Amino acid sequence: MKISIYLICFLLIIGSSCTKTPKTISDSNICTKTQETISDNAIEKRIKDFYTEYCYAWENPSVTPNQLGIKLDSLVALYCTNELKIKASKWYEDGHDLFTSDWGIRLNSLNTLTIARDTIKPNNYNVSYDVESFPVSPTDSVMQKVTLVVTIVSGKDSCTICGVKDISKRIVN
Repeated sequence: MKISIYLICFLLIIGSSCTKTPKTISDSNICTKTQETISDNAIEKRIKDFYTEYCYAWENPSVTPNQLGIKLDSLVALYCTNELKIKASKWYEDGHDLFTSDWGIRLNSLNTLTIARDTIKPNNYNVSYDVESFPVSPTDSVMQKVTLVVTIVSGKDSCTICGVKDISKRIVN
């Protein structure tokens, strides 16, 4: 119930801010730009910072739903393209989380969080972490390895997340 309230508030905040943001570059164009001079380490750190802050925002019990929505909106605005912000807003409107592909992320997930550059597609980074999942019953949990492909667009001094795709292998019993 608490997560539902957070999601609704986040949707309202993102939805209202996204309608004011003009679309300038299509998702497909911005994600195909080649990486320029920013280092892999800097990109990996930026992705790790995003997921760490994203996790802490969701896991903070003292944050009100309105505060959570504001925090998540500011994180997405800081780390992601406007196009991805709009896409995430649409996911949230449907009750889903684009950045974790509905797996969620917990504080203990940060202990297993890894980011590695894709060897074939230079703008893609594989983000993986473990999260508790309940694939069979609400009382029998298993640890699920979540693997997301995060696509970035980078310039001379910074990079921005422009895509997230889930490639996790689902545990089925």
